[in-house]
Amino acid sequence: MNSHPLANLLPLLDGEEFDALVADIKANGLRVPITIFDGKILDGRNRYRACQAAGVKPRFEKFSGTETDALGFVLSLNLSRRHLTTPQRAALALRFLAVERELARGRMLSGKRAGPPKDPGEGSSANGEATERAGARVGLSGETVRQAAKIATRAPDVLAAMADGTIRSVPEGVSLAAMLEKDREVVLKRMGPGGVRRAVTLGG
Repeated sequence: MNSHPLANLLPLLDGEEFDALVADIKANGLRVPITIFDGKILDGRNRYRACQAAGVKPRFEKFSGTETDALGFVLSLNLSRRHLTTPQRAALALRFLAVERELARGRMLSGKRAGPPKDPGEGSSANGEATERAGARVGLSGETVRQAAKIATRAPDVLAAMADGTIRSVPEGVSLAAMLEKDREVVLKRMGPGGVRRAVTLGG
């Protein structure tokens, strides 16, 4: 079964974490049904894969709501399962920013406005509203999301280090992104990946 594009914005489990999920489902069965939206998996991609690996028949339930509701559902569940640092949340917000922009444009075209106001510096575009909403969904300010977006443009390697937990704060990411690439590579290599290992509970 295919995954919904909103679900694909989040990374899949792998390695020991996925193996643990397979073992849990093999021992206890599938305790949380897989959620379907528009005929695709909205939540439970990892559980679906684990069921296949464990030889357990998956159970499904349908999600009722709009695409905006589905986005909130995906974020709410995954933020409750994952213990993320601020830089990790900022990197996650960027994954949802493009989706929020499309939703904001749709609201503007239909004459509807919802959620935080658009950025004063971004005129009448939907970008400001989308940035604020993407940040709010992960518990961050729009300004933090804008800083992360600048880091992503200037230094994708720094954003990757934010996402994997190596970088402990967004200001640290901003400072690293401002370095010359060769100097930045040395610093990132010394820091090493997984400085703050992502903790994920069984579920996803």
